[in-house]
Amino acid sequence: MAAAATAVFSAAGVLHATFNTNIFGPERLCDGTLSAEDVHRILGTSGRISSSIQPQADTDSTTSFTCSVKVSTKFPDDRSRFLTLEVGDQPSGFPIDGSRGTASGSLSYFGDQALGGVSDSVGWLSLPNQCGKRMTAHDSGAPAQAVTIRLEEAPPAKEDRRIDISKALTTAMSKLGTSNGCAMVGENREPTLHDPSPERPINFAHACALPGFAIPDDARPGHVPQQETEQVSHKGQQVWSCDIRFKKTPEPQISIAMTQDKNLLASLSRDINRATPAAADWKANGSTSGPLMASCAKKDTYFSINVSSEYRQLIEKNKGISAAEAQREIFRSFLNAMGRQLGCSDIAP
Repeated sequence: MAAAATAVFSAAGVLHATFNTNIFGPERLCDGTLSAEDVHRILGTSGRISSSIQPQADTDSTTSFTCSVKVSTKFPDDRSRFLTLEVGDQPSGFPIDGSRGTASGSLSYFGDQALGGVSDSVGWLSLPNQCGKRMTAHDSGAPAQAVTIRLEEAPPAKEDRRIDISKALTTAMSKLGTSNGCAMVGENREPTLHDPSPERPINFAHACALPGFAIPDDARPGHVPQQETEQVSHKGQQVWSCDIRFKKTPEPQISIAMTQDKNLLASLSRDINRATPAAADWKANGSTSGPLMASCAKKDTYFSINVSSEYRQLIEKNKGISAAEAQREIFRSFLNAMGRQLGCSDIAP
């Protein structure tokens, strides 16, 4: 009887080790840039790890790929979690367009001289000059290049997930540097993060802690004060971002951002016509609805605004005005308020 019980427990142990742990599985993934330990720590679970790597299409960069990672368990239930690590060219507008969660008021930005940020579901770290690239980061029109980690679905909440993602990004950068002859400042040190402000009620005369950044009543889709909040995150003028919510939702209704970082500007300027003003009497190039670029105290400065589809629907339903016009009014107010802080007053008339 005892022998039978031992056999059962032994078999259960083998099944658990085979299907619920990564024993005898790969210790390093994604061309050596990510460890199994990193994956388990970020996702907050153990399990069998599998991965696949795909070279990035339409690029001649020497270091460019997408790696999909899966962590699965079979007992007591069948469950899988996923993350993606990407190295190489980033989409136009990265990271300021906010469309993939890479620039928002909820991000924690890297300290030291590293250029990057992390949230609870995505992180990015800009590649240094000449790190497996066909151009330097300062070449006008060159795509931004970065290492990104993205969780494909929300895992259970984990208090230190941002630190875990930042450590994995820093390790990946170090591995890339070793194999491509480039280096990142602080790559061998524990990463530090500048956390965002707590979410707080909006002062509609000085939104996002910017004196004079007024959000007009017509641009407020509803009046529920306890739900109208803002959150700001920044690291000097490298990246500044603010999220505005008019109701409690996972994604903000409005995200605004600004950067003066030369590495990012080289890529962001691809979509800006520098030869023509945004409009008559505007001291900037681009679109009056964003994005645009201006010279602030002789520094090129990029400004952007992103509004959600929900905001557009709410403003047109509740206020009966064009969402595009509401967006322009908010952007104009933001430009002039931020411009005064940076030495470029009255960007927009």
